[in-house]
Amino acid sequence: MNSVQVLEVYYDRIYIKGREYAETILESLYNSQIIILHEISRDMIQEAGRFKTSYSMSLGDTFAAATARKFTAVLVTGDKEMKAPEEAGEFSVLWLK
Repeated sequence: MNSVQVLEVYYDRIYIKGREYAETILESLYNSQIIILHEISRDMIQEAGRFKTSYSMSLGDTFAAATARKFTAVLVTGDKEMKAPEEAGEFSVLWLK
């Protein structure tokens, strides 16, 4: 997970349940075993750019996709934007309902 993704989770939670809830989620992320990349490398920017131009994805989702691909990780999401790259074999997805 990178800083852009953390930001997306945070502001999305503010919209859904408010700032207090978002703070709880943010705290949980930072206290979990999830690795948060604070500096985004050039290769990650290039990979995110490739996802952005190859698939119809939001900017934050491009970094999630690039991160999953780089680390050969399973992306856990319910976001339908990830369907096309998953079907193209870019990375695996564990779908949330």
